[in-house]
Amino acid sequence: MNKIMSFINWVARKLGLERDPEEPIIVPVVRIETGWTGHKEEKKSIPKQLVLKRLEFSDRSTIGELWIDSSFQCYTLEDTVRKIKIPKETAIPSGSYEVVITYSHRFLRRLPLLLDVPGFTHIRIHPGNKPDNTEGCILPGLVKGHNFVGQSIPAFDKLFSKIEKLLETQKVYLHICGG
Repeated sequence: MNKIMSFINWVARKLGLERDPEEPIIVPVVRIETGWTGHKEEKKSIPKQLVLKRLEFSDRSTIGELWIDSSFQCYTLEDTVRKIKIPKETAIPSGSYEVVITYSHRFLRRLPLLLDVPGFTHIRIHPGNKPDNTEGCILPGLVKGHNFVGQSIPAFDKLFSKIEKLLETQKVYLHICGG
């Protein structure tokens, strides 16, 4: 267990996250078959963590990086981080949010939805390229520029399939830091 804790603390430090060492870490236990012997053993699996690190701030947008554990997935574009919310022009607060996949009547497809975002509703992860496309949501991209992410559809498709796969076995949370 000490090796697992050391690894989790190492990942948190690498991502620039602060973690209270006294705070418990929940590690689910799953049962697996070990093969031809037919014996069962318990194997611990560490929940995957989605982390959005906000890095570049402008008066029109916020550019970040989205990671799953220590693996870079894509860049992100959000609205500007503000102390006072301007509807459809303000990034959501930093924090941890459960992610589920639901049907979006606006986009006419299933999309990741962030739950219980204070002061915001219908915050999703969806394709888009510029601040006018965000309205508080998170836009993934494989390339970034000033107030821009590009190749958003392939970035979204790859990220969506990973989130969907993770949701088959665990709750998924997006941890947003910075700003």
